[in-house]
Amino acid sequence: MWIELALLALLGTAGAGAALAWRVGRQLAALELAITAAEARGREQEARLTALVDWRDGQELVEHAADTGVSMVKAVHMGIADIPFSILEAIPPTAVPTRVVRQVHDAISEGIYAALSGLNKAVGRELRKGIGSKPAAPIDAAPARDALQEPRDE
Repeated sequence: MWIELALLALLGTAGAGAALAWRVGRQLAALELAITAAEARGREQEARLTALVDWRDGQELVEHAADTGVSMVKAVHMGIADIPFSILEAIPPTAVPTRVVRQVHDAISEGIYAALSGLNKAVGRELRKGIGSKPAAPIDAAPARDALQEPRDE
């Protein structure tokens, strides 16, 4: 009879062990599912961060290109406008009115080019606010791709 009791106890212990193993297996499966979901969320966050960095870099590039374009057009415009003004200022009867017209022309041109440059900077500033980026680097600096990424401790 005691052999039967020992076998019964052994079967009970094995059953309890099997139940525990089954429960641990279910918990392990749930943890694996949670890890997979967390990894997917991490990949999505990485993709969003990469897109944000790309938008920021594109915004900086467009702002820089617009500023460079305005500066170049202004330099060419003023250089071309100088030709007829210089010729007309060299002729005594037209010298005084030409100087007045040149001053008006130059003042209007300076105002327009300053307004375009200011508008470009204002639009860039608002876009940077919208994408949560830091202020633009100086115009001659290239966009820094890693500015939004956290430094790594190694």
